[in-house]
Amino acid sequence: MRACELIGIVGTNGTGKSTAVKKIITAIGGRSLIFTPHDNEWEEYPVNELASAADFKFKGICRHIFPLSETLERTEKFFFNGSLVFEELRDYVPATTHFLMRRFLISRRQHMTDIIFVCHGFSEIPPAFLTFLSRLILFRTTDNIERRRRELQQFDRLKQAQERVNERARIEPYYHEVIKL
Repeated sequence: MRACELIGIVGTNGTGKSTAVKKIITAIGGRSLIFTPHDNEWEEYPVNELASAADFKFKGICRHIFPLSETLERTEKFFFNGSLVFEELRDYVPATTHFLMRRFLISRRQHMTDIIFVCHGFSEIPPAFLTFLSRLILFRTTDNIERRRRELQQFDRLKQAQERVNERARIEPYYHEVIKL
């Protein structure tokens, strides 16, 4: 089995998060499923309703508009060997799906699945995702990292990275750092 990563991409609007996702899924190769709450994003990829097990046998890249907990359950059961992207992570992890998402994070290696999530700040990352995070791609963010002091492993390192990125992004708006955790 290959090592499967949980990659977090954090930054404010317009910093380059979606471009980073495209580069990652291209580099990983294979197939990718992008969950997005907006039907006017990722329009270059076809919509997949994920209504049945057969819908998970797609090739290439497709998107699904705002999954419900039943869709996440089907994804955990039927999606193997590819990349999952959660655009706007906070929209997918309400309390009702917390257990399911944690189980999926734990079993991602057995599923041969990389999981990539996108959000605007540290406060939007659920604790389970912080536990299993392997890499963080940090763009400029206005979120107060202090709110997550207790939950973030390597808090001081991440706080320093946030300060560096925010400072440099004043001159280079797409500047980011990749932090291996």
